[in-house]
Amino acid sequence: MNTILDIQQMLIDHQICGDVSENNDGTIEITIEWGDWKHDHAYCDMLMQEKGYELIGEYEIDDNGSDCYSSNHQYKLKTI
Repeated sequence: MNTILDIQQMLIDHQICGDVSENNDGTIEITIEWGDWKHDHAYCDMLMQEKGYELIGEYEIDDNGSDCYSSNHQYKLKTI
Protein backbone atom coordinates (compact mmCIF):
# COMPACT_ATOMS: atom_id res chain seq x y z
CA MET A 1 0.00 0.00 0.00
CA ASN A 2 1.33 3.42 -0.96
CA THR A 3 1.05 6.15 1.61
CA ILE A 4 0.83 9.88 1.04
CA LEU A 5 4.43 10.20 2.23
CA ASP A 6 5.56 7.51 -0.25
CA ILE A 7 3.88 9.33 -3.11
CA GLN A 8 5.25 12.71 -1.99
CA GLN A 9 8.76 11.22 -1.86
CA MET A 10 8.31 9.72 -5.32
CA LEU A 11 7.48 13.18 -6.67
CA ILE A 12 10.53 14.67 -4.95
CA ASP A 13 12.75 11.88 -6.29
CA HIS A 14 11.54 12.65 -9.83
CA GLN A 15 11.77 16.43 -9.40
CA ILE A 16 8.04 17.06 -9.63
CA CYS A 17 6.80 19.81 -7.34
CA GLY A 18 3.34 18.76 -6.18
CA ASP A 19 1.18 18.61 -3.06
CA VAL A 20 -0.36 15.23 -2.24
CA SER A 21 -3.53 14.60 -0.25
CA GLU A 22 -6.06 11.82 0.24
CA ASN A 23 -9.78 12.47 -0.06
CA ASN A 24 -12.42 10.89 2.18
CA ASP A 25 -13.32 8.43 -0.57
CA GLY A 26 -9.73 7.12 -0.72
CA THR A 27 -8.78 8.90 -3.93
CA ILE A 28 -5.40 10.59 -4.11
CA GLU A 29 -5.16 14.19 -5.23
CA ILE A 30 -1.95 15.77 -6.48
CA THR A 31 -1.84 19.50 -7.13
CA ILE A 32 0.87 20.65 -9.53
CA GLU A 33 1.28 24.41 -9.82
CA TRP A 34 2.81 25.84 -12.98
CA GLY A 35 4.23 22.54 -14.13
CA ASP A 36 5.20 21.72 -17.70
CA TRP A 37 2.58 19.57 -19.40
CA LYS A 38 5.05 16.83 -20.37
CA HIS A 39 7.77 16.88 -17.70
CA ASP A 40 5.47 17.39 -14.72
CA HIS A 41 1.82 16.62 -15.48
CA ALA A 42 2.16 13.70 -17.90
CA TYR A 43 5.18 12.30 -16.03
CA CYS A 44 3.24 12.37 -12.74
CA ASP A 45 0.38 10.44 -14.39
CA MET A 46 2.84 7.83 -15.70
CA LEU A 47 4.53 7.43 -12.28
CA MET A 48 1.18 7.02 -10.53
CA GLN A 49 0.14 4.41 -13.10
CA GLU A 50 3.33 2.48 -12.34
CA LYS A 51 2.36 2.59 -8.64
CA GLY A 52 -1.02 1.02 -9.45
CA TYR A 53 -3.23 4.11 -9.72
CA GLU A 54 -5.40 5.28 -12.56
CA LEU A 55 -6.14 8.90 -13.39
CA ILE A 56 -9.84 9.61 -12.88
CA GLY A 57 -9.74 13.35 -13.48
CA GLU A 58 -7.60 16.40 -14.00
CA TYR A 59 -9.01 19.80 -13.15
CA GLU A 60 -7.22 22.87 -14.42
CA ILE A 61 -6.66 25.63 -11.88
CA ASP A 62 -4.72 28.21 -13.88
CA ASP A 63 -3.44 28.56 -17.44
CA ASN A 64 -1.70 31.34 -19.35
CA GLY A 65 -1.56 29.71 -22.77
CA SER A 66 1.99 28.37 -22.43
CA ASP A 67 3.23 24.80 -21.89
CA CYS A 68 2.96 25.33 -18.12
CA TYR A 69 -0.27 25.30 -16.16
CA SER A 70 -1.66 24.41 -12.73
CA SER A 71 -4.09 21.57 -12.08
CA ASN A 72 -5.36 18.97 -9.64
CA HIS A 73 -4.91 15.33 -10.67
CA GLN A 74 -7.17 12.75 -9.03
CA TYR A 75 -6.30 9.05 -8.91
CA LYS A 76 -7.83 5.88 -7.58
CA LEU A 77 -6.14 2.59 -6.88
CA LYS A 78 -6.74 0.14 -9.71
CA THR A 79 -8.85 -2.84 -8.83
CA ILE A 80 -7.99 -6.25 -10.21
